[in-house]
Parts: sequence; C-alpha cells; structure tokens
Amino acid sequence: MSAENFSSKPEQIPDSEFVNQLKDQLRATWEKLPDGEKATMAIELLKDMEEVERLSFRETLDARWPITSESVPATFALINITPDDLEQIGLDEEEIEFFDESKLQEMSTEIRDHYVVQGFWEELKYHTNHFLGGLRKQNQK
Repeated sequence: MSAENFSSKPEQIPDSEFVNQLKDQLRATWEKLPDGEKATMAIELLKDMEEVERLSFRETLDARWPITSESVPATFALINITPDDLEQIGLDEEEIEFFDESKLQEMSTEIRDHYVVQGFWEELKYHTNHFLGGLRKQNQK
C-alpha cells in the first residue's frame, strides 16, 4: 500500500506496516530539522490535533513525564498541611495525632503535585472561559 493509495481512500484504516513506515519517515525527517525548529513543529502538529487527541496526548505526556514538586516552577506556592488544617476538615484530636510531621509533608507534596497537574489547569481553563464568555455577552449587546 502506498501513501498515494491511502490518501485517496481516507475512510480506509491503514495497516500497521504502513503506519510504521510513515512513522519511520517522520522520525527520519524530524532528525533533519534544526533543534530550534523541532519545538515549533511540535506545536504546529499539536494545533492540528482534534480536542480528543490533545486530551489523550496530554494524558500520555503526564504519565510519561509527570510534573512533581521538584520540577514545578517556584511560582506555585508550597503547600504545608498543618494539624489545624486537619481540624478544619473535621478530624478530632485523637485522629490528628496519627499524622506526624513526615506524613503531613508527604500529603502536602502529593496535594501540590495533584493540584499542579490537574487542578490548576482546569481552574485556568474555567476562569479564562468564564471571562471570555462575559466579554462575548458584552460585545453582543
């Protein structure tokens, strides 16, 4: 199956050998790009992806290279869970005593990592969409 045959039949699912050939060609071409152009090309390819593909890509990227506290820029505040925080969520004194300083630090790091990887980006999308929605309403008046 040639590339011409495949492109003339878009509804046809290519066989794995053909897909592997395309991937090999892409890798060979990629290696010829100057380093500064690789990032630009990657962004161009990402822009062409459908929303579902971008979400899948993001999940794959996060799984392969997870963001951790050590790799997060200093702009994200450190979270420091304290016994007072545990009291705020309804734990009593006996329960709070189970949490030593190392456990509180471990939880702080895990919460921060989770927030940066998922919560922050979702919140950013929500708030920007909310703001832009308000602007669109104003412009329609």
